[in-house]
This record gives sequence, C-alpha cells and structure tokens, in this order.
Amino acid sequence: RHRVILNFEAQAESIDVDSILLEILEQIPEKADDVVAVAT
Repeated sequence: RHRVILNFEAQAESIDVDSILLEILEQIPEKADDVVAVAT
C-alpha cells in the first residue's frame, strides 16, 4: 500500500488507496478454475 501514489484526479475526487486496492482485489478470481473460465 505504501507504494501506491494517487494522481491529482484521484485526490481531487477523495479516492483513497484502500478503495482502489479493494476494487482490484474484487476483480481477481479466487480459484484457478475461475481463471480458465474468464480466459475462454
């Protein structure tokens, strides 16, 4: 988390690093089977 730097637009919209990281984590499949399904 300490290596994520927000640009001016994110800062102006009061977006914090935690919300960005949570959004990224929500889009990562939890199982290898899910990766295959997304790839096809």
